[in-house]
Amino acid sequence: MVIRDLSQTVSNWRSTQSLPDYLKANKVLAIADIDTRKLTRILRKRRAEWLHRHGHGRGGSAGSSTGLAGINGMDLAQVVSCDKPYNWTQREWI
Repeated sequence: MVIRDLSQTVSNWRSTQSLPDYLKANKVLAIADIDTRKLTRILRKRRAEWLHRHGHGRGGSAGSSTGLAGINGMDLAQVVSCDKPYNWTQREWI
């Protein structure tokens, strides 16, 4: 996990532990104090350079360079929706 500014304060009333404690308990590797916008620009540029070097052009769908079909025209609501409506009866979030 890459985090720009890791808060040491637990701010949600449902929290049972801080984010650093949760990450340690679940053995999640994380780094903080990173300029995430700059990192995104670097990764985007390097990926474009790699694709160009390895013969992948800009044509086709968004996923064509990785062998994926892309999501244009897909009805993703069908994939994540439930089979039938249901009523929410729980009063509070757990």
